[in-house]
Amino acid sequence: MRLVCAIRLIAVLGALLCSSLARADEDTIRWEREGVSFEGSLFVPEGVGPFPCVVFVSGSGCLERSHRAVVGHSAALAARGYAVFTFDKRGCGDSTGDWREVGLEPLAEDALAGCELVRADPRVDAQRVGVMGLSQGGWIGLLMAERAPWVRWVMLLSCPPFSPAEQGEAIVEMRLRDAGWGDAQVAAGLKLERTVAEVYRTDTGWDAARSEIEDATSEAWFRDARIGVQDESSWNWRWYRTLMDHDPRPTLRAFEGPILGVYGEYDRLVPAQRSAALLRAFADEAPGERTAIVIDGVGHRLVREDGRGWPDAYWDAVLGWLERHAP
Repeated sequence: MRLVCAIRLIAVLGALLCSSLARADEDTIRWEREGVSFEGSLFVPEGVGPFPCVVFVSGSGCLERSHRAVVGHSAALAARGYAVFTFDKRGCGDSTGDWREVGLEPLAEDALAGCELVRADPRVDAQRVGVMGLSQGGWIGLLMAERAPWVRWVMLLSCPPFSPAEQGEAIVEMRLRDAGWGDAQVAAGLKLERTVAEVYRTDTGWDAARSEIEDATSEAWFRDARIGVQDESSWNWRWYRTLMDHDPRPTLRAFEGPILGVYGEYDRLVPAQRSAALLRAFADEAPGERTAIVIDGVGHRLVREDGRGWPDAYWDAVLGWLERHAP
């Protein structure tokens, strides 16, 4: 079904002027894979195509394609002449299935199956398609690039260039540093976090980990670290185990296209400066360009603290990079 609609969200875009908003066709894209039904949206700008296409991949949990972060990016990109493909991951919005039952690789395959329909659309330039992954969606985007030779570029929005388990350690360290604790307390916190991670990794040592946590509760730093072990019956740790050791670095080294990382100065889920430095370090060994930018005054969602959308610096970085790499 085709809907011809004015691209929305003047307030959400924030940095964009009303006059910059374009009209676009919005088509519903449906596909199936391994018994799961998926639904997405393809936004195509007015004008003469075929257009370069941005595939927007959401992060962990259910960030449906109707969410303002997804719609806001779709609006901004369509206004600049890009087709945009967004979709509901399995178990979210209008897609069936359950994302909690799979790891990152099946999620990447889900997205790639939808992309094949999008690339077949004559309004889309099948050779100028890239992936914009938000948070966990960045890891999925890199897996897509690893599997599909037509992925030209990847943009990582608040996605660390290391594993989820390493991200967990970074979160603990940031909490303790923010609270003013020194190296000894950080080392103790990281040791405890690694103990818990090993429990999830191996499904062993539950009682010993609980005992270590109980012993640590008497330490002054423990409350700030906020470390705990989940109940053995929880689905969450079983899901986390499927992805906790996923390492994106081989793809960051091998992918031939350019990669941009965008990080928020105040992100307490992803260490911005560390992530940016690590991504830039791949520039010397990777065949494609590796660039990283830290946006001042924003956190993990990369939006202003007052909630009025993304700052100008964010759009300048994202749209400027796209114009150079996906003209």
